[in-house]
Amino acid sequence: MVEEYFAADAEFWAEFESRLAEFDEHQAVDYASQFLDDKGYGDFQYELEQIATGLSSGLRSRFSDWVRGLPIPDRRSVRSPLNIDRSALFLTFNYTPTLERVYGVSS
Repeated sequence: MVEEYFAADAEFWAEFESRLAEFDEHQAVDYASQFLDDKGYGDFQYELEQIATGLSSGLRSRFSDWVRGLPIPDRRSVRSPLNIDRSALFLTFNYTPTLERVYGVSS
């Protein structure tokens, strides 16, 4: 389903936000419209829900595959990736261990 609605090539995750903006909701509605009938919208809504669910789980699965495929550099080969002022003040939530371990910033 991801391939159906997105250009899921090698650059997909690097351009994720712009690719999401390219989502053509009309394509999804056009597809689901073939399931409209005189009795109501049940099948139409079901098909749209299938697309949304498929894209959600499909994107999650593809993201997991991408992350697992990233090369993990040897710690010895990574000096300090960024040149930062260790005496500066940092407001951080998720990166505290990185600042302390990789950059030597005191807690």
